[in-house]
Amino acid sequence: MDDDFNTALALGHLFDLARAINAARDEAVAGPGFTEAQATLRDLLEVLGFRLQGEHRHSPDADVRPFIELAVDVRSHLRAQKAWALADSIRDRLQELGVELRDTPEGTEWTWKPPA
Repeated sequence: MDDDFNTALALGHLFDLARAINAARDEAVAGPGFTEAQATLRDLLEVLGFRLQGEHRHSPDADVRPFIELAVDVRSHLRAQKAWALADSIRDRLQELGVELRDTPEGTEWTWKPPA
């Protein structure tokens, strides 16, 4: 343990790898090289005691649902009061968070928007 493992440098390289993987994903790169890069990042992070978990942005926890339903209810009340700007603001913010609203004659329905 007297050796300097230079953990800071290792983390910097892992950060660079993660950045390259994210850039490739944003450019819709796929294939074996992309998959291998992701696996390598996971393996190297585990060496340092880190574990990556699946993406939760589009797979909601049950704990989030009541808050989304509350925002949808508030938006419905605002629409009934013809407070259009505020109702639209709530819809837009929910959309930014990945929640898609659909107004129907029976009320507003919401779903998680699939990733782009």
